[in-house]
Amino acid sequence: MRAPLLQGALMGLWFCLFALSFSYASSEATGIKEEKTFLPPVPIYKPKPHPIPVPVYKPKPHPVPVPVPVPVYIPKPHPIPIYKPKPHPVPVPVYIPKPHPIPIYKPEPKPEPKPEPKPEPKPEPKPKPEPKPKPKPEPKPKPKPEPKPEPKPEPKPTVPIYKPHPHPFFKKPPYYHHPIFKKPPYFPHPKKPFPPLAP
Repeated sequence: MRAPLLQGALMGLWFCLFALSFSYASSEATGIKEEKTFLPPVPIYKPKPHPIPVPVYKPKPHPVPVPVPVPVYIPKPHPIPIYKPKPHPVPVPVYIPKPHPIPIYKPEPKPEPKPEPKPEPKPEPKPKPEPKPKPKPEPKPKPKPEPKPEPKPEPKPTVPIYKPHPHPFFKKPPYYHHPIFKKPPYFPHPKKPFPPLAP
């Protein structure tokens, strides 16, 4: 079993070496270098972008006229009348006069004489002791009330009337109103303050 396996392995190696030697010899004979034998690299696949979809005008179909529905007459069967008995009328009461009762004579019973009640003896009234008269106190003379002083009317607050004072500049002719030409005190007296206004 081992012999055929070894033979197969050796035969495979021999064929590989034979193929390599043949390819090397053929390349030298034709003058092709090893660098040119390699294929150029395949460019990277870049998918092209899809174009932007342009809306296509699709005309709307004209509306189909809807036919007006025609009512179909379906004859209805006449209903069979159902017998319903009428209610009996309410009985009206008939007036029957009652006969007057015949009075029966009954003799009234005589009242029995009641015995007269005996008068109860009244108790004799006791004499009440007369109260002693109390001495009346002499009335004291009342002091005369002092006359109250009449309240004086409160004086109403007077509001001063504003009187504008002219400026001293306009009182005298020019050059005479200056404090240099005046007797002391050279300056006018201060104005008196106004009284306080009423609240």
